[in-house]
Order: sequence, then C-alpha cells, then structure tokens
Amino acid sequence: MISNSHQELSWFERFKGTIKKRGCSQGQSDHTLSIKHSHNGKVVIFIVYVDDIILTRNYDEEIIKLKEILAKGI
Repeated sequence: MISNSHQELSWFERFKGTIKKRGCSQGQSDHTLSIKHSHNGKVVIFIVYVDDIILTRNYDEEIIKLKEILAKGI
C-alpha cells in the first residue's frame, strides 16, 4: 500500500511536469509557486496548497488550455 504522502508527492511531481511542459517556471524559494509569462505581457500564477490549486491571471487563454489538460488527468 502506498502512503498518502507518497501519493501526494507523486501527484505534485506529475503536476509540476505538466505545467513545466506548458512553459511555467517554478519559484526558487517556494516550490509550490509556478508562474508563466506570455510574450505579450500576460501572466498566470499557480500556488498549490495541500489539495487545492490557487490560480490568478490575466491570461485567460492559458487557463483554458491548462484546465483542459488537468481535467484529462495528470
């Protein structure tokens, strides 16, 4: 049986890989923070806290794409 903490870490690693493929960079001092900047100055900020993902953005197109990817399963 796999422990919950191992499953959570495994999920987080898959999540990081998925958003990294989309061009997001991970925060250096806070590894639960990821940011993506577009070429035209838009930004998406992700913060993962336990089993929640907090998003803030002015980059709606990227949010739509990421929601579709995440809905398919990481």
